[in-house]
Amino acid sequence: VAYAMLIARAFVVEGQVWYVWFFELSMSLPPPRLLISIFAALVILLRISVGISKMIATPHPEQTAEQHR
Repeated sequence: VAYAMLIARAFVVEGQVWYVWFFELSMSLPPPRLLISIFAALVILLRISVGISKMIATPHPEQTAEQHR
């Protein structure tokens, strides 16, 4: 939740700066908060994908009981 709030706050505070950087295609480095927000979004996506992977990989109790018969 904290990372999502960090992204939302950075977007509200610096959204206009990001917009100018994206659409003017400047050759300068991206704004630091944009990089941090991208990193935070990647962390959120990674945590969600790990949770989904664990749900898929964990066998249900009924399946393990049938395999041991």
